[in-house]
Amino acid sequence: IVAGGIEQVIQRRLNRIRPTDQPVLNLAAIIGRQLDLPLLKVLVPEVDLTQWLSLGADAAVFEIQDDRWQFNHDKLREGAIARIETEQRRSLHQQVAEAIEQLIQDKNYNVSISALIDISEINAKHFQQKHQIDSNIFTDFEDALNQVEFDSVLICAPHDFHETLAIRSFENGKHVLLEKPMAHDLNSALKILKHSKSSGKVFMIAENSQYWPEVNCVHDLLQKKAIGEIITVRASFRQNTSSDIFDSYNLLPGDQLDKAWRFDKKSSGGGITLDGGAHWIRPMRIWCGNVSKTMAKFGYPHPAMEGESLSQAILEFDQNVTGIFEGILTEVTNFSPETPFRITGTLGELVIGVGGFGVTLFNQEFPEGKKVLDDHGYINSFRHQFDDFYQCVKTPGRQPVASAEFSLGEMKTAFAMERSDREGRWIEIE
Repeated sequence: IVAGGIEQVIQRRLNRIRPTDQPVLNLAAIIGRQLDLPLLKVLVPEVDLTQWLSLGADAAVFEIQDDRWQFNHDKLREGAIARIETEQRRSLHQQVAEAIEQLIQDKNYNVSISALIDISEINAKHFQQKHQIDSNIFTDFEDALNQVEFDSVLICAPHDFHETLAIRSFENGKHVLLEKPMAHDLNSALKILKHSKSSGKVFMIAENSQYWPEVNCVHDLLQKKAIGEIITVRASFRQNTSSDIFDSYNLLPGDQLDKAWRFDKKSSGGGITLDGGAHWIRPMRIWCGNVSKTMAKFGYPHPAMEGESLSQAILEFDQNVTGIFEGILTEVTNFSPETPFRITGTLGELVIGVGGFGVTLFNQEFPEGKKVLDDHGYINSFRHQFDDFYQCVKTPGRQPVASAEFSLGEMKTAFAMERSDREGRWIEIE
């Protein structure tokens, strides 16, 4: 079948899905090739999924593989996603993320939210209403510490607040899950680590790529020498602020700030390398070891961001592997589909698919490629991350999958890249 013929077959099959069932199809496509039925039940509780699956199978859109429902072919899922408008796609990603949060809460976790704390009461009330959280709102962390009982803190504040909030949490005997990066600079990060060790409490950096199923699958295959010895690795992420699924670059109506804190270099500590870039640098470190030196070039295509919004670098790893890193943030650019990771070895390649979904192996046995992991995706990593933190808090002596100290590697790499751009030379990383 020629390419045009394949496209016609795909559209014909998708058109067999009733209009009333298309919204569920869209959600399923956003989630991944495998149909996550527990997640869909949270998203569309009113839908008879048994009947929906049966109709989808009759339309040759779905199939059962190894006792699990999935799209009959990757191209059917890709075709369904292509039909979704950009703004609607962003909304669906948000719905899926919120449904994952609900699944986490419903997993027999003995957890309740005692306080929402934000210097902006507008932000706190918006979050409370959006997620239907019954808890007190505070605009001062000290007030929450003095008035409410809780044992753990999730810190999702601007990076320059991390030091104060984390240290005060440890001083008050709280376990801490701290968003990456650990801080806006290395000195603050080292102070946080010092206090965490003396506190004896669980301290974990919320770097969710450590729990990304595709990343862990690649690690396992590399350990088995599925592509021989690693020659090089490439990581690339591209994003525009108008379609950010976490809506982290916009202000709520009535907010007194001039712009979102992520655009402010003083608050963030840098640009996209220190922030979102950590999710792409961490997997390369898991596979190839620590970064020993780098040569980087920065650019500033996003007019509102003070730090770099274009980051391109050559990375040299301890295992004598060279890698390429690229990140870009713009206002509205419509980017073409691209694989976020490609690992090349002496015998083949491993590729994490478009959007971070699935892993494909290319070698002599599978020259056309074999999909060795079905679609799980980046969003799925969050549930594993929160589960790890919860289990560490509940189980004395249990340690997180990755230590907090390990996250210093992404910070040191980002700051070395910034220095390399400034000085125009290779920078060694201690």
